[in-house]
Order: sequence, then structure tokens, then C-alpha cells
Amino acid sequence: MAKENILGKLTRRAFLVGLGATAALGKLEVPRAHAGEDEDPTTVSYWASRYPYLPREAHEAMAAARVDRVKRAEAAVEEKPREVVVERKASLVVEKPEVKVVSVMVAEGQEVRIKGDIPDQVDRSVVEVAKLVEVLTGNDKIFENTISKGTEAFLAEPGGLFDKDRSGIINSPDASINLPEGGFVVISGGQMDLELRDKVVKLPYAENNNYLFVSRGLYPDGKQGTDRNTTVSLSNYVAGHVEASVYPPDKKRPNIAFVSQNQFLEKVEVSHSGDTNCGAEGCAQLTVVYYDTNTHALSVLRQIQGREGDRTQDWEEVYSNWRN
Repeated sequence: MAKENILGKLTRRAFLVGLGATAALGKLEVPRAHAGEDEDPTTVSYWASRYPYLPREAHEAMAAARVDRVKRAEAAVEEKPREVVVERKASLVVEKPEVKVVSVMVAEGQEVRIKGDIPDQVDRSVVEVAKLVEVLTGNDKIFENTISKGTEAFLAEPGGLFDKDRSGIINSPDASINLPEGGFVVISGGQMDLELRDKVVKLPYAENNNYLFVSRGLYPDGKQGTDRNTTVSLSNYVAGHVEASVYPPDKKRPNIAFVSQNQFLEKVEVSHSGDTNCGAEGCAQLTVVYYDTNTHALSVLRQIQGREGDRTQDWEEVYSNWRN
């Protein structure tokens, strides 16, 4: 007979004897081990100290059973794949990307700031300038600019004229202006912040100064149903003292090559001789910011003149990222 069967029978027999003794004696408390006694359940002495009324073979059977139980438990642990517990601590990392700022000191105490990804240098060859251009009719047309210094990417003759129905004085405390796909906007004011796409242009107040902001819209893609208009949001301006002029394309000309230089010079004339920003006598200084949303070409010019003068002259090129 196998040892396991012998141990099993001895265990059952021992407990039956113990139960008989318990029944005969009545209520029997199981003695507990005293300090210093064996506390290892795999030894015979451990069980003998707890069940002294049982025969020794019962104690041996209990110890053997506990040894077998321990071995089976250890074998099960070895077979089970170890689980690697990795302590993970959650943390919130807020990364604030650095916003590039182009700072242009126009004059002492007058800093024009453009926030956004404006390249330090734009390839001059990608900037559309007043030169020999083939128009939709198939004829060659010369666009002439007589100011230069960066204005040749925005002003020329013949050039587009603003739409009177979509232009005028802004009297509301906040405003949004449409920069048309294939068109331009020209905005005049003594101070203002302009947000278009991911760029913010800050034009701060300066004594005896007026601003003109000129921006070329995105080129048309020639597809019906796609919208490449840009919204220009204005803030930090004085209502009633800002004028916006919108230069939209038309069916014959889905893309305006340039703003009319002559019409632009009319705005320059008004700025120097009389305007809502400078009173009846106008402002001596005019600061013009030119920005192309397609190439990110940027130019800042300043002109200081009296109430009369040749408005094509005395232009100072303060900053350019494509002409240098």
C-alpha cells in the first residue's frame, strides 16, 4: 500500500479516536501552544503540542499532510508566470510652446509686435511683386510700382479698388473683417490689435502717428465650394476711429494682383492732412505694416511728412524679412 494511503487512513483513524474521546469527556478545549513550543506546522511536535490526546501516528500524518500541502503550493507559484508590477505615477505636463514674436522698433517708444510663426527670411523669388505678369486675357500686362522699399509686393498700377459697400468706419466696440480669398484689406487706425489665422499684429498708440495695415489674402484655389477667406478680428481700438477697406476679387479677376497704388496714396494723403485719428491737421507720421498670408512676407515702413508733399517720397523701410 502506498505511503499516501497509509497516512490518509492513519489521519482518519486518529481523528475518529479523538472524536470518540471528545464525546466521552464532553466539552473539550483544544490546548494552545505555549511560548517556546514549536510553531512549524510541518513538524510532528507542532501537532503533538496542540492535540496531545491523539496518538503519535496521527501527529505524523498531520505533519506529512502539511509538508505535502506546502510543496504543492510552492510548485504552483513556480509554474505561474511572474507578474511585473510597475508603479506608475500620473502627472500632467502642460507644455507651453514658445510663440515667436517679431518686434519692430518704429520710433522711440513705438514698438510694433507680430506674434506668430513669421519666418526670419522669406525667399524673394516666391513673393509676387509688381513686374511683367500674364493676366487672364492672355495678354501681357506691366504692373508698375513707383515707391518700392517693399511696397512692390502689395501696391501697383493698375491695381484693385476697394468695394464701397463692404468698406467704411467701424463704430462697434469689436469687429471682424473678411480678408477675401484672392483679395486684400487695408485698415487705418491710431491703435489696434489684429488677429488673422494664427498671427496677432499689435499696433500700439504713438503720439502724432497713424497706422495702415495692408494684407494680401490667400490665393484662390480655383475650386468651387472651398472657402479660403480669412477673418481679421480687431480689438484694442477706438470705435469710430478705424476705417476698413475691402478689396474683393470678381468673376473676371478671381485674384487681385495688387492694391491700386494711387488709391492707397489717397489714404496716405488723408492720414497726413486730416483724419479722425489726428484731427483736422492730420498726423506727421504714418506707419504701414504689409503682410502676405501666403508667403508670410512682412514689411514695415514709416513716412514723416507735412500736410502737403509727394506721398511717393520719404518712405523709410524699417523692417523686411524678404528684401534683405
